[in-house]
Amino acid sequence: MTSTTEFDGTGGTSATAPGGAPLIELRDVMMHFPMRRSSLLRSRREVVHAVDGVSLSIRRGETLGLVGESGCGKTTVGRVVAALYRPTSGTVAFDGVDVARLPRGELRVLRRRFQIVFQDPFLSLNPRMTVGALIGEGLAIHRIGDRSGRAARVAELMDMVGLRPGLVSRYPHEFSGGQRQRIAIARALAPNPELIVLDEPVSSLDVSIQAQILRLLADLQVRLGLTYLLIGHDLAVIGNMCQSVAVMYLGRIVETAERSALYQKPLHPYTRALFSAAPIPDPGIERTRERIVLAGEVPSPINPPAGCRFNTRCPIAAERCRIEDPPLRTIELDGRPSGLVACHFAEGVAAGHFKVLEGL
Repeated sequence: MTSTTEFDGTGGTSATAPGGAPLIELRDVMMHFPMRRSSLLRSRREVVHAVDGVSLSIRRGETLGLVGESGCGKTTVGRVVAALYRPTSGTVAFDGVDVARLPRGELRVLRRRFQIVFQDPFLSLNPRMTVGALIGEGLAIHRIGDRSGRAARVAELMDMVGLRPGLVSRYPHEFSGGQRQRIAIARALAPNPELIVLDEPVSSLDVSIQAQILRLLADLQVRLGLTYLLIGHDLAVIGNMCQSVAVMYLGRIVETAERSALYQKPLHPYTRALFSAAPIPDPGIERTRERIVLAGEVPSPINPPAGCRFNTRCPIAAERCRIEDPPLRTIELDGRPSGLVACHFAEGVAAGHFKVLEGL
């Protein structure tokens, strides 16, 4: 499954081979945002169910891809992982420590071990600060080194991400979009973290620059033994960078599996629709394959549907789907456990019983 973005990635291969206990583990995480709606007659409080019972884990040295359409809760999960949001409920265990319940002082000490790179570097970089101040800010906050040591570290980081250290006194507006994202990456690397959340790090960049940034991220992972949570919607980028992939829909994980298994045989109807929508740069294949067109709009996260959240758009939904919420469960393919799928009819999808889902 490819798109216009070409990148010969490493598949997230790291100097630290993925395996063992998870570095980060989410269990039944909920993130609800209260809001108030007013009218002429009354005012009522409502809750946005941005994330509703998400569980996932990332092994040390691994890159986990988190995909789904806009508004499904991907960025909120990323901010929970980076401890920018404290979840409404659930646990977020980083190296065995529940950061969701840590006192503020202890969280500040631990925070240097995980960082985040935002989608738009123009918005995430303070325009009034020089590049040197931006990259060195984390070093000062965490009291790493003295002034001369910090200056040397900033120069080292700029060289590491492909920027000339002589540009340290310039401001973000003097750089291109790709260069600004390199600055954001250098800032994230400054305190020497173990985990970096990458929130759609190339979606705001020109296609010609995307491959350069992705290659840089892959090289840094190999060099520094980093662990990534890569949030995105481009299936080609996710497929090249990640070992495991989780698919979100309306605040929940609907499928998660190793990359090769998910890309070869997705089992959730929503995942299959996502792959169906991704273009293939082969006119012959593109002309003959059938699209899975989903009916209707994504329901509101303020009032999600009962039962399976995808039932209002699913082409194979039955009455059971409108009543019973399917658990995220292991599916066996060819006698071996595959990934986790939240669908009542996943075995039937795997066996090809639903022709409306074929033709990828």
